[in-house]
Amino acid sequence: MYNSFGGEDEVSESAKYTHLRFATVARNKQEQAPFDLPQRPLNGSWWHKSDPSSFSRDSFSYPSAVCYYTAISVYNYFKGTIPVGFIGSYWGGQKIQPFSSSKTITECTGAVTKQDGELFDGMIAPLLGLKFKSILWYQGKLTF
Repeated sequence: MYNSFGGEDEVSESAKYTHLRFATVARNKQEQAPFDLPQRPLNGSWWHKSDPSSFSRDSFSYPSAVCYYTAISVYNYFKGTIPVGFIGSYWGGQKIQPFSSSKTITECTGAVTKQDGELFDGMIAPLLGLKFKSILWYQGKLTF
């Protein structure tokens, strides 16, 4: 967030988004989906208000710039009249295969490696029981 264009200014002004909340899923490799969602709590809470203290590198794995700016766009679209929550489930520098289910990899390629699906099982599958109005998938540079 701090490294994005104007990021430091955005962080300092983040408290003005009073109905915006973020949560970050902890990095978690699994061979099967766990029952409970791995979390990165701050002061005992999974949801974090949009304010400068939530962006401290020492206390919370703050949202990515892509997640934050998308959240602000949604927040502004609704003129801040409804609560908006965003969940970040990411791990930089990873290929897409570990974030895809083993079933999907098998359907696409016909073969699965040990790493395929391990981040899906640990960081995406636990979210499947939640209700979402929209999902943003942002894939960086690494892929097949």
